[in-house]
Amino acid sequence: MAVGGAVIVSDWVATVEAELTALVLMQADEVTEMWTTGEIPRDNRTIERIAEGFSAVQYAPWYEGGAFHASGRDEWLSGTAEAAQRYKGQGFRWTIDNVTVLPRSPEEAAVSYRVNHWSAPDKPPTRALFLETWVRVDGRWHLLRHTAEKARPVTVV
Repeated sequence: MAVGGAVIVSDWVATVEAELTALVLMQADEVTEMWTTGEIPRDNRTIERIAEGFSAVQYAPWYEGGAFHASGRDEWLSGTAEAAQRYKGQGFRWTIDNVTVLPRSPEEAAVSYRVNHWSAPDKPPTRALFLETWVRVDGRWHLLRHTAEKARPVTVV
């Protein structure tokens, strides 16, 4: 039903926003655990939830060619596991803020957020903006598309 040009929706919007905000915030703990152990957590709730047809691109000044691309679940998880092993035990951790959820339907939403990647307590974090599309499959949220724009830490003098 439309009122003044706006569409009135049911409670599904608030539900989608709450579910995906909680899921994204859980990633910080799971990724921090991954950096500690060097392995994707076995009981993870976020990292392995990859939808059929998944694609990703991450842009960063330190990537060869400026970008990392992944097509499909196996390529993404392989790259994630490789990074976990490479940085195992180095004290890395994530914090996540500025989460915004844009529900498209009860089964799909766009989500944006900032990741602060801490590599040492005495250094400023590397920051990234993530834009993702999540879809509900069999009652569970799965990542369909992932885009990241990363920047080197900035030291304020």
